[in-house]
Amino acid sequence: MDYLKMLRSFGSGDLLNVIRDPLLKWMIVIPFVIALAYRYLIPVIAAWAAPMFDLVPFYPMLMGLLIVMIPMFFGVCIGFLLLDERDEGMLAALKVTPVSMAQYLAYRISAPVIVSFVTTLIACPIAGLTGVDLTTLVVVALVASLEAPLFALVFGVFAENKVQGFAIQKMLGTVLSIPLLAYLIDPKWEFVFYVIPTFWPVRAFWEGSTGGANFWPYVLGAAVFHAVLILVLLKLFDRKMHKIS
Repeated sequence: MDYLKMLRSFGSGDLLNVIRDPLLKWMIVIPFVIALAYRYLIPVIAAWAAPMFDLVPFYPMLMGLLIVMIPMFFGVCIGFLLLDERDEGMLAALKVTPVSMAQYLAYRISAPVIVSFVTTLIACPIAGLTGVDLTTLVVVALVASLEAPLFALVFGVFAENKVQGFAIQKMLGTVLSIPLLAYLIDPKWEFVFYVIPTFWPVRAFWEGSTGGANFWPYVLGAAVFHAVLILVLLKLFDRKMHKIS
């Protein structure tokens, strides 16, 4: 089965499953709700707080959060779909279909990247707290979108059921926010965040939004680090599927 046919087949099924789920269906619209809140609510809060505290210098930090928050939502969606498919025996049933496990995993990795990338390109200009040029936005959105399959594979590898999936979701929320501390500390100490995947795209966005000279090194770091983690998780996931089958 070629990729486009697989994308149409699995994609339509995923969309129906997400819409039917009372929790997951909101994951589709939440990025845009947050972007609208950024655009209309945060400036109001900043104006109210101005006599006491200036929030404007922290706008890049908030936009960096949005950059990695969007792929997290889609990664969580795909992660729960993986758990459902595994529980229903769909992954084991792939052996008797024209779709190989490799093709299926290629779809599972690429589809959330595409959706996250497009959503980020739309949501960030809506939020509009920090203006960035199109090249910066496109590049950062692309590497940040690698978070989606990374998060999804974490579900597939480490969660045995939906209860554990919810626990992982909470953990991922913490991982998502930790790199924001790097915005508040001396840059010479930022190396302590290098082991956190979300740090790299967030830091690349900060660098790009201020015209910093280290934009491309952070982008490269994000791409390489995420690629390595995804490959490791793919091997673990494949090994787990062979045990199940």
